[in-house]
Amino acid sequence: MKLWIGKEEEGYYKGLKTLFVGSPDVTYRKIIKYLNQIPEIHQIYFGAGGCTIINKKVLDKCIERTSVNIIKTAEIAWMDVWMFKNKKYEYVNKIITFNNEDFTTLLHIKKPKNYQIKLQHQKGDYKILVIAKFEDFIQTDCNDLEGKRYKKDVVLE
Repeated sequence: MKLWIGKEEEGYYKGLKTLFVGSPDVTYRKIIKYLNQIPEIHQIYFGAGGCTIINKKVLDKCIERTSVNIIKTAEIAWMDVWMFKNKKYEYVNKIITFNNEDFTTLLHIKKPKNYQIKLQHQKGDYKILVIAKFEDFIQTDCNDLEGKRYKKDVVLE
C-alpha cells in the first residue's frame, strides 16, 4: 500500500478529502494523475501510515507545481524536524509525531479539564519548554484504524 484516498481523520484538517502518500516510491506523475482524476482532493499527505519516509523531491515538485489551494502535509518523526527548516517548507503543514507506549497512560484521564501537557528539555545550551491544555488537543477515535489507514480509505496503489 503506497497511495490511498480518504477523508482526513486527524487534526485540524479532519474531514478533507485527502490523497495519502505512504511510500517514497510514489512519483509526482502518479500524484498529478489522481489530482486530475479526483478534483475533490484538498490535501496531499506525505509520510502517511505513521511517518513513512518522504520523498522530498516529490514533495518539492508538489509545492512548486500544484495549486496553493491544495494543502501539503508532511507527517514527520520528531528527529526529522531539521529536514524542514528551508523557507520553501514554510507553508507545508508539518505534523511532528512522537510515538511512545507510555502515552497510553493518558487514556485514564476521563475529564481533561485541569490537565496540561508539557514537553521540555532543560539541560545544556539548548532548552525548550512548551505547554498546552490537554483539552485543546484534538483527539481521534482509533477504533476505525486498520493497520496504517482508516477503514473507509480506498487503496489506489
